[in-house]
Amino acid sequence: MIEGKPQAYWSDPFPASNPLIPVVGKALGRYTNLGGAVATDVEQFRPNVNDRFNVTLQRELVQKLVIDATYFGNIGRDLPYTRQFNLMDPQLGYTHKTLLNQRVNNPFFNYLTPDKFPGQLRNQAQVALSELLKPYPQYSSISQTNTPGVREHYHSFQMKVQRPFANGFNFLLAYNYNREYQEEFFNDLEEFANKFRYEPAQRGRHRLTMASVYEFPFGKSRRYLAHAPKVVDLIAGGWNASGIYSYNAGTLLRFGALDVVGDPHLDSPSKWGAMFNSKAFAVLPAFTVRTNPKTIPGILGPGFKNLDLTLGKFFALTERYRLELRMEAYNVSNTFNAADPSTSISSANFGRVSQQAPAYYGREFQYNLKLHF
Repeated sequence: MIEGKPQAYWSDPFPASNPLIPVVGKALGRYTNLGGAVATDVEQFRPNVNDRFNVTLQRELVQKLVIDATYFGNIGRDLPYTRQFNLMDPQLGYTHKTLLNQRVNNPFFNYLTPDKFPGQLRNQAQVALSELLKPYPQYSSISQTNTPGVREHYHSFQMKVQRPFANGFNFLLAYNYNREYQEEFFNDLEEFANKFRYEPAQRGRHRLTMASVYEFPFGKSRRYLAHAPKVVDLIAGGWNASGIYSYNAGTLLRFGALDVVGDPHLDSPSKWGAMFNSKAFAVLPAFTVRTNPKTIPGILGPGFKNLDLTLGKFFALTERYRLELRMEAYNVSNTFNAADPSTSISSANFGRVSQQAPAYYGREFQYNLKLHF
């Protein structure tokens, strides 16, 4: 596609004006990719480094409950990113605006020979003026992967309360509060200057999980009805239940380049509708540098809650054979877990939830019958 117009058709899939380029491998030497896109790996690879440290306090409370409180920190450096070396200075676009979109004669049109200048640039009679203002206009782009240099910080407070399995019961509660930041390019000016700044990660800051297993105290080898008739034990004895409850706070929503004209916060955001005030944003005028933040404190996605329960029982058939019945309920409360709202101002659902979160569904039941021998 050039200016939105296809260069090949079913009736002429290999046009002479813009032919396909054969794969040449390393045969062209230093002329490789001239007139096209260059993608290379960093010459001196430097692996990223993470310095991790934690401090934990543990104490036993009543009823065999043990509490752990942990501070965990991670400082990462030299994380890889892809650096672009052939970007036009974006300040030229903000200054000269549509003038840079003008089509001008391409100085590389039919330049040299295909073995010396093999890229598609040689087949275009005209190009946009902006293409010739790149540092290396003889290439369409130059990207370097695995470039080291990005830094990140992660800090969290973790708490765990646990009761080991005893007398047919155990319990676990785990909570995590985190703050995470990673370096990114804020706008095209900073990407051109290869200048990073720390941005908050989208990860929800609160996560809570509770889990428990409970053996009902009825039936053979248990506290009550240990010597009950076999029929009674078959019906009431040997049951056990387990459950897992999870809660994740909403993710920090991210916005593109917009014009913020009001307060994006809502007094009562609803995961069934608007999560933020969409009227507080407007389309950024053309040729205007981005200044709005990528994230706004307090503007979060809906998060999710989930409760799974299991009820099971063993039936002793003989000394060797046992039959296990398990009934499992996923999302037993039938909670609707919403996906993040759209943050694209061009979307009709801007600021609103329009679908369910992936991998989270309505209530589901599952039944299992297993023979153990």
